[in-house]
Amino acid sequence: MGSRAKARRHRNEDPVIRERAGIDGAEALLREAAMLQPDRSKVLFVCIGTDCSTGDSFGPWVGTMLKEAGWPHVIGTLEHPCDADHYERLVAEIPTFMTVVAIDACLGKKNETPSYMIGRGPLFPAQAVGKRLPPIGDYSIAGIVAPHSVKPYWVLQHASLFEVMGMARMLADTINEVWTFLELNEKGRSRMTKKPLSLANNAFQLPNGQTIAYYDSTPQAGESTADTAIVLLHGFCGSSAYWVEVVSALSTHGRVIAPDLRGHGGSTAPDQSPYEMEQFAEDLFVLVSELGIERICLFGHSLGGYVSLAFAERHPELLKSFALVHSTAKPDSEEAKGNRDKAAKALLADGIAPFVEGLVPKLFAPAHKETMAAAISDMIEIGRGTSAAGAAATALGMKARPDRTGVLEGLDVPRLLVAGSEDGVIAPANTFTVDGPHVTQALLEGSGHMSMIEAPEQLVHEMIAFLKSL
Repeated sequence: MGSRAKARRHRNEDPVIRERAGIDGAEALLREAAMLQPDRSKVLFVCIGTDCSTGDSFGPWVGTMLKEAGWPHVIGTLEHPCDADHYERLVAEIPTFMTVVAIDACLGKKNETPSYMIGRGPLFPAQAVGKRLPPIGDYSIAGIVAPHSVKPYWVLQHASLFEVMGMARMLADTINEVWTFLELNEKGRSRMTKKPLSLANNAFQLPNGQTIAYYDSTPQAGESTADTAIVLLHGFCGSSAYWVEVVSALSTHGRVIAPDLRGHGGSTAPDQSPYEMEQFAEDLFVLVSELGIERICLFGHSLGGYVSLAFAERHPELLKSFALVHSTAKPDSEEAKGNRDKAAKALLADGIAPFVEGLVPKLFAPAHKETMAAAISDMIEIGRGTSAAGAAATALGMKARPDRTGVLEGLDVPRLLVAGSEDGVIAPANTFTVDGPHVTQALLEGSGHMSMIEAPEQLVHEMIAFLKSL
């Protein structure tokens, strides 16, 4: 049994890059940790501080809240603090296989409270008061509870208890929500006949602090280039799991990347509105650049199609091919724009559950509403994983998108347009807005707006035939 504190005892510098963030930034870091270690039994929170100082009680408050929430491995609570007198003894026997999240209080600039300092790597406790204890943690979060001062003990003692407890509650709730989401995903695999709430098996932090979760298949032997990928973008209130019936077949034809768009699935929801299609597109651009992908075969379903068009407008040089699946280059009508406003208001007022329960059945062909009731239930479960605020911001972003028919017409790459004959959301005529020698139009008979679930064999056939033609 190794000791994390002793293993790093001789480091005399703090090499960890830290950044100040709000609770969204802390959530992004925690999502990254949870993606790598979803098993609560292998996660340990070291909550440093004392119950004898208001500001320095931040860590013990978080530890107490996590204990009360049922977390099995927590060091440092109000009852049993992990303070300077007990720290080295308490952390000495932490098994090296545990994923350790270190939590402590810290001081910052006057206008930085309340916020957090976050980092991938160990935390050095007691720096604010001039002490140097052994570092600890694979991930670290320090709550900025008071401004820097020549009298650090005094400002810690006189920090606002209301703010300290509020920050602790926000962080503890975020920790619970992040791991609970992944646990619901895992339960969903069983309950939904192995259909997950997200396919994401990786996560990447964008420069803005947000995290994009994504599925990445293993590049197949025989690929001509490893720097080309098939990219799948899902629809509104969906996730990468919309493509669950498709990815296996496509992965035999190349590397497959399927992100959860911002606010959806396992990706974080930025605290802003609206989410413009151009912002989604830039998220994708940063992701594919980070992965070293030079060209993509881009498939966008519904909302994913709107994002794909924005991407094509900004980064046409990255496209090897382009496809709209139950989507359109046309903008919203005035009636549709009004409906987007109503959707955003309903989402913010009532939450995500009633919204997706009303939305999802409309995505399926009338003939499938009874015969595919289980699949509809599965898609509703996926929708419940969407952030209500993120969905509202996305609805307003879709409302604001421009007419990009000219973008679709002007692309100098092969294009595939897929529509469902029974699609009650986007009629085939609104998908088939361009034609020509490098345009393939595919009408899936009997399918509604969700052919990847309603008619996956037909859709896969069209997608693979298109890929083979490139």
